Amino acid sequence: MQRISALLNDILRQSFLSKREKAEWAEEMNAHLLDTVEDLRNKGFSEEQAITIAMKRFGAADEIRERLTTNMYGFKSKSILAFGLAGAILMLISLIGGLVLHRYGIYSRLSELLPIVFGTIMVMSFGLFFTRKGLDRLCLLVTPLLFVMGYMQVYLEFLVHSFGKYFDFLMFERLFFSGVYDQQYDSTFIWHSFNFSLIWIGNGFIAGYAIIIYVICRNRRVAIMPFVWSMVYTLLHMGGIGAFYFYVREQFNSSVTSSYVFFTQGNQYRLLDIGFNLVVLLCLNAIFNYLERKRSRLPKLGVQ
Repeated sequence: MQRISALLNDILRQSFLSKREKAEWAEEMNAHLLDTVEDLRNKGFSEEQAITIAMKRFGAADEIRERLTTNMYGFKSKSILAFGLAGAILMLISLIGGLVLHRYGIYSRLSELLPIVFGTIMVMSFGLFFTRKGLDRLCLLVTPLLFVMGYMQVYLEFLVHSFGKYFDFLMFERLFFSGVYDQQYDSTFIWHSFNFSLIWIGNGFIAGYAIIIYVICRNRRVAIMPFVWSMVYTLLHMGGIGAFYFYVREQFNSSVTSSYVFFTQGNQYRLLDIGFNLVVLLCLNAIFNYLERKRSRLPKLGVQ
């Protein structure tokens, strides 16, 4: 039976399933194979012959793994990895291309936006490994919505003037675009207070958004993705803008940051924001995990 165990380990090793899911699938597939072996032995085959025939009928490990992951994630695991890696490579290429163009005096907002777009594709692709059903994938698709709106307000002025020319609607820019910490005010006290308020209020909105997503899909890994996006976009902003300042230096011209000094000061608040993200993420994940465990025990209690 070691050959059957080796086959199951080979199937599940690169499936990206959780430990519990791997154990459940291993148990189900092992039972199926053992039933086939038993039927073959009843027909007169030796144990080794029965195992060989059963494994041959069951199929190759790669083929079964692809069917399994397609059933779980909606896509083949190789396709998900390919899209994720492609997003990562294109993110680096677009960043390097933007740096080179900017060095020669060619500036475009796309040079700042393209790495963000490809970074989003990368994280979204790998995020598919957290999904288990169609509703999960739909919820995953909308998890970065708040931050996308923030970038659209900053770079495209989306909804900024929707309430008239005397009132600028900047909620998404203020709460979900980490470049907001690069702004400076006349009073240092007001600047610090404003940034701390943004951190608290922003995390509150993200927590509420995560709870809504959990209520809809009941998948805690998908539900905490808004916090993952918050940290990802913050790190992309720090890395991207920091790379421009490091490579282009005083020639850097951007509409989202005014100087290297303000950018470095803003990084302090970005790191603090990431810390708050992690704390709230862990708390919500613990609560969601408790609810999932409680929900999974209800059928058993009902049977008893």
